[in-house]
Amino acid sequence: MADDELGGWGAFVQEQDAMDAERSQAASEREARPDEWRNVWVYAEVRDDHVRSSVYELIGKARELADALGVRVETFLAGTGDVDRHAQALIKAGADAVYIAKSPLHARQDPDAVHASLVHHVRRRRPELLLFGQNTFNDALAARLAVTLDTGCVTRVSGIRLETSERLFVFDQVGYGGRLERSSWIPKAKPQVATVLRRSFTRPLPDPTRTGQVIDVMTELGHEDLRLQVVGEAPEPAGLPLSQAPAVVLCGKGIGSKEGYAAAGRLTEIIHDCQMATTRSSVDLGFGPADRLVGIHGIRIAPRLLITLGVSGDLDTLEGIDTDRVSTWVAVDRDPESPILAMADIAVVSDWEPFIDALVETLKAEKRALTF
Repeated sequence: MADDELGGWGAFVQEQDAMDAERSQAASEREARPDEWRNVWVYAEVRDDHVRSSVYELIGKARELADALGVRVETFLAGTGDVDRHAQALIKAGADAVYIAKSPLHARQDPDAVHASLVHHVRRRRPELLLFGQNTFNDALAARLAVTLDTGCVTRVSGIRLETSERLFVFDQVGYGGRLERSSWIPKAKPQVATVLRRSFTRPLPDPTRTGQVIDVMTELGHEDLRLQVVGEAPEPAGLPLSQAPAVVLCGKGIGSKEGYAAAGRLTEIIHDCQMATTRSSVDLGFGPADRLVGIHGIRIAPRLLITLGVSGDLDTLEGIDTDRVSTWVAVDRDPESPILAMADIAVVSDWEPFIDALVETLKAEKRALTF
């Protein structure tokens, strides 16, 4: 049967053949030069003309790992225009070299364009570890890169340890609200690829005396390299992101209604820098907005103060809470058998409405707001 008779199936088969050829090439390169994978790379993601703060956290950890192995920390920066102005900040944070790939197609961090650039330069420069800050974009990018390079990828990592005898990186993951802990590693393939949860590592203080290389690299990209065209991006809400909020009021289905969710927002008026959030069940019932979802498929929060209202404590929700970083957890639920009451520092068996009324009245009477 001719290719044109196969239609879409023929195109699919051709694309799969091309991917198989890429993976075969990557495996051949690795077998031909098995000991030449060196250095720790960090993908320096740029959004809204700023390097994401998680990148500096990763550089700090990369510096520690690289020093133990006697190798370099290198960052890969894809962008356009004056993106190279970020290079010195990356070097002062601990990078030995910054590779800068400029292309008009990097203006919006197009996933196809970034993937194509990374594949080309990873194959050429052969880092043994490649780290990404964890988010939806980078999870997809890292996984796709790993498939193309015929290696492994570990996502949502919260810790990295070095097994020096085998020259392996051990990736620690914590799930389901801390109830599940596991470690993963990639024993044979290189580079080892991982996406790391924000705030997993400490951001290093910049060293103004540090120097390093800034290397412009060739990036020959055309629109024919792109399977997906990014036509626009939804603007991020103004103010502090929910993931960084020091205080969060998390509403579950026990909030009862969309009006109940709005009424719970009174707490944000008396708690400084407090933000509202919601659970999967609350979103599904139409009580809270989807862009405030906390959980496995939503935002991960790490507030110092967490107030949960009508939240049962299901595993989906707990996966979105970094419980180790919560200093004070107040859980309010009218069901005395609710599992979340046992997890909280302060358990209140009550409807949420009288709890809010009492807290608001007390603080207003004292003419003060809570700060965390």
